[in-house]
Amino acid sequence: MVARCGTHRAVNRRYVSLSAVAPIYFFVSLEPRAATQLTFGVLPLQPGSPHARAAASAFSSRLELLLRQRKMSVVPARKLTGEMTRLGIAANQRPTLDQLVSVGRAVGADRVLHGDLRLEPMVYAKGDVWEIEVEQIDVTSGKLRGNFKRVTAFGSAHGAEIMPSFVDRILAYDPAAAPLAMSNPTPLRAPDDAPKETGMAYVPAGEFIMGSDRGEVDEEPRHAVYTDAYFIDIHETTNAEYDRCVAAKKCKRSTARSRKKMDAPNQPVAGVGFQDAANYCAFAGKRLLTEAEWEKAARGTDERAFPWGNDWRDDRANMAWAKDGFTHTAPVGSFAGSVSPYGAHNMAGNMWEWTADLYDAEYYRKAPRRNPKGPNGPATAGSRRVMRGGSWMYNLPFFLTTHNRSPGRPHIRKMWVAFAAAKMRRAHQRVKTCAVGADVRLLN
Repeated sequence: MVARCGTHRAVNRRYVSLSAVAPIYFFVSLEPRAATQLTFGVLPLQPGSPHARAAASAFSSRLELLLRQRKMSVVPARKLTGEMTRLGIAANQRPTLDQLVSVGRAVGADRVLHGDLRLEPMVYAKGDVWEIEVEQIDVTSGKLRGNFKRVTAFGSAHGAEIMPSFVDRILAYDPAAAPLAMSNPTPLRAPDDAPKETGMAYVPAGEFIMGSDRGEVDEEPRHAVYTDAYFIDIHETTNAEYDRCVAAKKCKRSTARSRKKMDAPNQPVAGVGFQDAANYCAFAGKRLLTEAEWEKAARGTDERAFPWGNDWRDDRANMAWAKDGFTHTAPVGSFAGSVSPYGAHNMAGNMWEWTADLYDAEYYRKAPRRNPKGPNGPATAGSRRVMRGGSWMYNLPFFLTTHNRSPGRPHIRKMWVAFAAAKMRRAHQRVKTCAVGADVRLLN
């Protein structure tokens, strides 16, 4: 991993498209009854690929169980399947909005939940990435009532980690609720007269929306966060820059420095732990970014999924299996189209980046709304630090989103070892210009 550094300054002075698709249908009864006594219909999930077959069946069973636990009744799947057949909707056909409304009316439903289950196996690690996305249709008006999404990596075969809160969110959704607002939003671009710092980008003070309700559980809830103004390194910390810290006997030699495909002077330094990253930042007169500062610099204020926007682009990040010409890390500054709204490069892919924050999956639910710095309390032997941005060894854009969080063991300095069918690759830790670490960027 690597780290990116930044410098703190007063105001005045860095979707997933998955292949296995399984449609999901729910139907809510029109009959007058309390919200806790609605009737749902769950059609058997149709796997989009052979490896998803068992998972689709398990997810279907899990959905039915959770609905019953919430005092819902479940319509027999054969009744819904029969109505779909009567209307001429094939089992493997994706129904239109009008068709779903017709089915809902035929079975006496007032809402229809329709969506997809997507599964994608990891390339260099054992496990899958699961994505479930559901649209809620209001049968009475015939309009879309809401879209819900949840993603998880290395989940169980029946969605035990993600499904309970996902079902709760669907049931509790209120389309009339006021949207999340910011009282003091940050400009999406730094002003022309912003302070300058060589090799660094300026991020203005103000609020931005942090987190996501369309990712993993630890990314929830979306919330407005205020940060003071700061600078962030434009690039990850390079081997050449880190070597100067080693020569000054302020940093330990990187464990990956001797690897031929990762030892060029302009490649990001790899094989450094959290403390190595922090030491380098101190040597450079800077500090590690907080998790909030990292996300703001990568995401801006329009909640973009990637530094360049919301649509995934294979030509804008270094990742596994991408046809980008790099088998390992790319030189800093590669992928000109990957630049974030404030001017930081490579905040998606290439190398994971260390941040200063300790990791807590529940932190967003209790974090302060002004300059959050991670959970309080000292680090312990089992503490993890938050890593951001994804890596060249990951094959799914999900890990490269601006809101994805990953816990990293701070003492690890060796290359990570991951396994896949017929391949083995060793991931690195990266340091970003002032950015160092798993990838580390620095702040003043």
